[in-house]
Amino acid sequence: MLIVLDDLQWADAPSLKMIEHVLRHELPGRVMVIGTVRVPSESPTPELDRVATELARDGLLTRLTVGALPTESIAELLRGSGRDETRAAELEQATGGNAFFVTELIRHVDGGAVGDELPESIRAMIGLRLDRMTPQTVQVLNLAAVAGHAATLAVLGEASGLEGDELLDAADAAVAAGLLIEDGAGRLAVRHALIGQAIRARLGRT
Repeated sequence: MLIVLDDLQWADAPSLKMIEHVLRHELPGRVMVIGTVRVPSESPTPELDRVATELARDGLLTRLTVGALPTESIAELLRGSGRDETRAAELEQATGGNAFFVTELIRHVDGGAVGDELPESIRAMIGLRLDRMTPQTVQVLNLAAVAGHAATLAVLGEASGLEGDELLDAADAAVAAGLLIEDGAGRLAVRHALIGQAIRARLGRT
């Protein structure tokens, strides 16, 4: 039996204890549980971290990291759907190789091209993630999305009116959620173009 559990970062403690009980059951059986976890998560997951650590210690857990889709894989998806595979590099750059974004663009956008209109599924997914954040974090994300390629904390602080720990906490939360990245030169930028496009779509032109 194969059991697949998606988005375990949202599981509550009783659900995780039930999973742990199944995996530790003494009766022999052929059961495999595959659990997916978003990394980084949008909030701390201490109970999940505990269960995963203890299962790994006892040899009951194997961790696999699923990275972004490379250009070659995106080209293969485009070929399989009868689209122009020469757009693979453009899609990879716009989506950061995010498998959900790539497949949604291929499925819903003519030719897989990145245009001004995003599929509703992408806008809704990013909107849900933003709705779980504090107003200060959303404000920093909004400003980063319209600032251009990247912006310093000083610029974001001046534009938002946030300062000190409040600004740092908001920026850190956006980075921890995987929506902003630090470029190594003291600047922050949206992780990839589609996130910035989806954020700007929620804002008025002014």
